[in-house]
Amino acid sequence: MDTTIEQLSISELAAKYRDGSLSPVRVTQRLLEVIGQRKDINAWATVSDELALSQARQSEARFRQGAPLGPMDGIPYGMKDVIYTKGVRTTMCSRIYQDFVPDYNAAVVDRLEQAGAVLLGKLNTHEFASAATCDRSIFGPIRNPFDPEMIPGGSSGGNAAALAVHACPASVGTDCSGSLRIPSAICGVVGMRPTFGLVSRYGVYPASDSVDCVGPMTRTVRDNAIMLTVMAGYDPRDPGSADVPRQDYTADIEKPLHDLTIGVPRVLYADSADRRIRDAVDSAINLLTDMGATLRQVPDPDPDRTYNQAFQVIRISEIYANNRKNLDQVPDLFFPETRKHMSSGKDCAAWEYVEAQKLARQFKDMVRRSMEDVDLWIMPTVPMLPSPINAREVEVNGKMYPLFLMFSLYTIYSTGLGFPSLSIPCGMTDNGFPIGLQLLGKEFDERLLYRIAYQLESVYSQTGLPVYAWR
Repeated sequence: MDTTIEQLSISELAAKYRDGSLSPVRVTQRLLEVIGQRKDINAWATVSDELALSQARQSEARFRQGAPLGPMDGIPYGMKDVIYTKGVRTTMCSRIYQDFVPDYNAAVVDRLEQAGAVLLGKLNTHEFASAATCDRSIFGPIRNPFDPEMIPGGSSGGNAAALAVHACPASVGTDCSGSLRIPSAICGVVGMRPTFGLVSRYGVYPASDSVDCVGPMTRTVRDNAIMLTVMAGYDPRDPGSADVPRQDYTADIEKPLHDLTIGVPRVLYADSADRRIRDAVDSAINLLTDMGATLRQVPDPDPDRTYNQAFQVIRISEIYANNRKNLDQVPDLFFPETRKHMSSGKDCAAWEYVEAQKLARQFKDMVRRSMEDVDLWIMPTVPMLPSPINAREVEVNGKMYPLFLMFSLYTIYSTGLGFPSLSIPCGMTDNGFPIGLQLLGKEFDERLLYRIAYQLESVYSQTGLPVYAWR
């Protein structure tokens, strides 16, 4: 049994808790062992073993009394180290905050705690969650579980790496330009960037106020929907929080896919994506048509990258504003690359920021209109395979590109729109790297994205297609 505990999903663990064949304490103990055994990938910043075992014992008592709090009760999880946890060190993976211990929880931590979840610890990330490489952290670079010389993607790279090596069945990350979805694609796990405002950002170290989101990362689609059901909800402490009714995101996950129209912006990724990624995504699209979905080609939403540039202006301006005090007072405590990146926001004039916000609103209205005749868009999550640690350029189809630009080439659209976006595994390359598929939906349409992703996941599982390498 001990060799398979860490492979169990959230829903499988919950079932075993209910029938008494496993206990939250035993599962927590085993996962703490796995964390210790897999220090090689450097996914964890802080392990809260005493807190985890205490929470697991409380959960176990509830199950003995027949009064569990719900599907997340007793489920161990990891929290990205930019999300505040009361009494547990939260460093932003920077020397500036290396000894910082919050005296309150982020809203999402409280929600999971109230649901009985067990906090294993804090997950390593790029300093201040500021880049997709996860190789600038006071804890050292996070390593890709499929090749330790490669990056795991980021900035929620510790989350994805920990999931891929079975160190936890669930985690919470953040996403600005793709920080949830990029590592999910590269490490072969499931990551949801929900509609902007659906999950409270209260108690999360601020990056870009206009676009930053908090979302779940798991190994299966159903588990992701279970987590989002617990995490979502209005919070007046977050100015961007959306006051919408709460719902169960697993409610119609098994419904068949008939009468669906899927938009495919193939022109967007036809030339910019690695051939192996393009082929895997096209195969997933063909599977959806076999299930009864109708395809519709849609144009590149931003052919001259005008809106992409606008989002970058917004993002870097707000990142600079949120970090200006530290940049002025303790500049030498930053990694030089982080300092240079954040300080570039100082060069953005006020009129450029205002104009960028106008362009972002125009883009949102334009895409809303273009999606009136489709239910969602489908595309790759990232255009290329993982790059070596410390690399800053990448070759795709024989051409060299700036690494950071390429990583967010497709994820940036959801960022600017505020629409939900889900990354799921859709294949493996011949040299053993996962490939990610991105589903981009309409506002607050997460249930549809989960439904489509679940159906694809079911086909992959039944046919034995090489998709989930971690299994």
